[in-house]
Amino acid sequence: TYRENVEGKYWFPDYSRSDDTVDLKGLQIAVRIVIKWTDFKPLPVASQAVAPATPSAPAKP
Repeated sequence: TYRENVEGKYWFPDYSRSDDTVDLKGLQIAVRIVIKWTDFKPLPVASQAVAPATPSAPAKP
Protein backbone atom coordinates (compact mmCIF):
# COMPACT_ATOMS: atom_id res chain seq x y z
CA THR A 1 0.00 0.00 0.00
CA TYR A 2 1.29 3.44 -0.95
CA ARG A 3 0.01 6.57 0.77
CA GLU A 4 -0.34 10.14 -0.46
CA ASN A 5 -0.20 13.30 1.63
CA VAL A 6 -3.39 15.35 1.30
CA GLU A 7 -3.57 18.98 2.45
CA GLY A 8 -0.23 18.57 4.21
CA LYS A 9 -1.70 16.71 7.19
CA TYR A 10 -3.59 13.56 6.09
CA TRP A 11 -2.07 10.39 4.66
CA PHE A 12 -4.52 8.48 2.46
CA PRO A 13 -3.83 5.16 0.71
CA ASP A 14 -3.70 5.85 -3.03
CA TYR A 15 -2.57 2.42 -4.28
CA SER A 16 -2.98 -1.03 -2.83
CA ARG A 17 -2.17 -4.41 -4.37
CA SER A 18 -2.63 -7.98 -3.21
CA ASP A 19 -1.59 -11.31 -4.79
CA ASP A 20 -3.05 -14.64 -3.71
CA THR A 21 -4.18 -18.01 -5.03
CA VAL A 22 -7.60 -19.63 -4.92
CA ASP A 23 -7.79 -23.42 -4.70
CA LEU A 24 -10.84 -24.68 -6.63
CA LYS A 25 -11.30 -28.43 -7.11
CA GLY A 26 -7.55 -29.06 -7.15
CA LEU A 27 -6.76 -26.13 -9.47
CA GLN A 28 -4.77 -23.19 -8.14
CA ILE A 29 -5.86 -19.94 -9.73
CA ALA A 30 -3.75 -16.81 -9.29
CA VAL A 31 -5.70 -13.74 -8.18
CA ARG A 32 -4.40 -10.17 -8.13
CA ILE A 33 -6.35 -7.22 -6.77
CA VAL A 34 -5.25 -3.65 -7.51
CA ILE A 35 -7.08 -0.65 -6.03
CA LYS A 36 -6.20 2.93 -7.02
CA TRP A 37 -7.73 6.02 -5.44
CA THR A 38 -7.53 9.49 -7.00
CA ASP A 39 -8.77 13.03 -6.33
CA PHE A 40 -8.81 12.92 -2.55
CA LYS A 41 -10.88 15.71 -1.05
CA PRO A 42 -11.67 15.66 2.68
CA LEU A 43 -15.36 16.22 3.36
CA PRO A 44 -16.26 19.52 5.02
CA VAL A 45 -17.21 19.35 8.65
CA ALA A 46 -21.02 19.38 8.84
CA SER A 47 -21.34 20.34 12.49
CA GLN A 48 -19.63 20.06 15.83
CA ALA A 49 -20.87 17.69 18.51
CA VAL A 50 -22.51 19.58 21.35
CA ALA A 51 -22.98 18.19 24.84
CA PRO A 52 -26.66 18.09 25.86
CA ALA A 53 -27.81 20.62 28.41
CA THR A 54 -28.12 19.37 31.98
CA PRO A 55 -31.73 18.23 32.44
CA SER A 56 -33.66 20.06 35.11
CA ALA A 57 -34.84 18.19 38.19
CA PRO A 58 -38.34 16.73 37.77
CA ALA A 59 -41.10 18.68 39.50
CA LYS A 60 -42.68 17.04 42.55
CA PRO A 61 -46.38 16.20 42.05
